[in-house]
Amino acid sequence: MILLSRDCSDLCFEAKANVARRTELAVAAGCLAHWVRIRTLHFAVTGPVLLIAGGAFLLSAVARVRVDASWVWTFVAIGTGAAFLLEWRCAKRPASRP
Repeated sequence: MILLSRDCSDLCFEAKANVARRTELAVAAGCLAHWVRIRTLHFAVTGPVLLIAGGAFLLSAVARVRVDASWVWTFVAIGTGAAFLLEWRCAKRPASRP
C-alpha cells in the first residue's frame, strides 16, 4: 500500500509539473501574440519573462535538471510587476475624451 501511495504521489507531482510547463508556454505565446497585435509595453516584457519560465520548467522535465519552482515564480512575479509598472509610468496614454 505504501508503494502504491508513493507511485501516485509521483504521478501527481509529474502532472502538476506538466500543467505548469504548458500554462507558462501558452501564456507566453498569448503575450507575444498580443504584443504583435496591440503593441503594449507590458506584453513586450511579460512575453519573454513567461517564455523563460516555461523554458525553465521544460528544461527541468526533459533534461532532468533540478529547477526550484519558487525561484521561477518569483522571477515571473517580479518581471510581471516590473512590466506593469513600466507600462503605468512610461506608456503613452490616449487623450481623454470629454
